[in-house]
Amino acid sequence: LIHMARMENGLIADYKILAPTEWNFHPDGVASQALAGLVPDQARALVEAIDPCVDFEVRAA
Repeated sequence: LIHMARMENGLIADYKILAPTEWNFHPDGVASQALAGLVPDQARALVEAIDPCVDFEVRAA
């Protein structure tokens, strides 16, 4: 998660947030490149591993 702020005269003039989803799933991002050719179960596991904004569940036996 990246926060970018531009200050002018002690005030915030511009503020942007770059979320992991935008970065990872950009056409040139790691997810877009890695997802090519994966079967659905593999694709789901990859998405859950690299994107903290995606819901997931952990179970203990």
